[in-house]
Amino acid sequence: MLDADVRRVLDGASIAHLATVLPDGSPHSTPIYVGAHGERIVFFTGPGVRKARNLTVGVG
Repeated sequence: MLDADVRRVLDGASIAHLATVLPDGSPHSTPIYVGAHGERIVFFTGPGVRKARNLTVGVG
């Protein structure tokens, strides 16, 4: 369950920085919109962009 303070932040127009690792091992940091979907924290991004690809490596 999301904490009430976290929920208040995510229900507004929230921007965060997401840091992932590129295939060559270098860091990749980018600002993204974040929010809540039910009890999950979500990142708003397209499926084909680098940050999404970095997050899905090894998933599945």
